[in-house]
Amino acid sequence: MKFVGRTISRVTTEHGIYIAIAVVSFLASLVQLFIDVNSKISIKWLLAATCISLIIIALLVRSIAAAGEHQPSSEEIRIIKFIADKRVLLIRTSFELPVHSVLSIFIRNDGYEELYGIGYVENVQQKRVASLRIIQEFIPLPKGVDLGTAATIKTTLPYRVFQEGNL
Repeated sequence: MKFVGRTISRVTTEHGIYIAIAVVSFLASLVQLFIDVNSKISIKWLLAATCISLIIIALLVRSIAAAGEHQPSSEEIRIIKFIADKRVLLIRTSFELPVHSVLSIFIRNDGYEELYGIGYVENVQQKRVASLRIIQEFIPLPKGVDLGTAATIKTTLPYRVFQEGNL
């Protein structure tokens, strides 16, 4: 079904509509050569109505396809690298992240996410890469666990952080 949607959206682009109009005009010229156009119902009017109907249908299909493409962007934050001696995580985001934003760091442990710590965005680099400095850890990092692969970064801060006066 996705293939059909992609094909329809490619065909109904602005260039596709121009090509469709050119093809219909070419077919209309061929029809005029071989069919009697002086009959009661003119083939010219039939072709014009068909062409206008196809253009309207193509525009409607394109607008429906465009409406489905605009989904809200997810706030995805991926960890690129963990620099243990500096307590810094290099992260890549799918959105603009301001400097000094406070983010929470969770560790996945047996399918359960546990709050590991909090950090702030120290430096925003190009291509939405930023360095996140860990400012407080709430639990020790388990042995053999790499923070770069086991952690999840979220833009929300748990209430527990404010309740305990940790900031």
